[in-house]
Amino acid sequence: MACSGGRARRDHPRSIRGFDEPSAGEKRPARWPRRAAAARGMDAAGLTLKLLLVGDSAVGKSSLLLRFTDGAFEPCLKPTVGVDFKVKKMVVDGHAVQLAIWDTAGQERFRTLTPSYYRGAQGVVLVYDVTRKDTFAGLESWLNELEMYTTKSNTVKMLVGNKTDKPDREVERKEGLQFARKRSLLFIETSAKTQDGVQHAFEELVIKILQTPGLWDKSAQKRGIQLKESAAQQDKSLCSAYCPLS
Repeated sequence: MACSGGRARRDHPRSIRGFDEPSAGEKRPARWPRRAAAARGMDAAGLTLKLLLVGDSAVGKSSLLLRFTDGAFEPCLKPTVGVDFKVKKMVVDGHAVQLAIWDTAGQERFRTLTPSYYRGAQGVVLVYDVTRKDTFAGLESWLNELEMYTTKSNTVKMLVGNKTDKPDREVERKEGLQFARKRSLLFIETSAKTQDGVQHAFEELVIKILQTPGLWDKSAQKRGIQLKESAAQQDKSLCSAYCPLS
């Protein structure tokens, strides 16, 4: 039986309840001291990061999300309609983080819904199917959308080649690696079915985001603005009759 690559939509309140309160028998993650957390631009509950999954239809975005957040795999998921949303708590390098992950529809008729979800994203995962060359070729248009709609210039981007469990590969690993290197993307291959590489992919993405304080530390963002302003003021003070544009 042929399966679509989307996922059945789940009610958002259910996902949000799982984020607010632990399930029965689940322990809450260790909380950092309030002062230490504040120094990192976070509250005592940890840092919340916004991640976005994009890519052509049926590349397995929803399956990756389901495997990562619920540890499950469903071979026949219904296509995502519009946008789906899940939250995952994890600890990476001693940092408690809460990932708000948006799963977008790849069908062309839903592409107009996607731009608003780019805003504020600290990490974007571009997914293609290693058994479908056309989904690899479609990455350029997704990168163009990223450049157009992301509000953070230093947003961390990861390229994921999914469905490595299938034998009929059309995109070799070296092709994905070359594409990622040329465009300064993180790169990994995964299989949502066997879970190979899935956890590692999200962990590496979060680690890179944490290494970029300007994406999540408000105090760092403010310092950056102040440095730019002071530099501009200094240049202005050195100007007399003529200031060259640079």
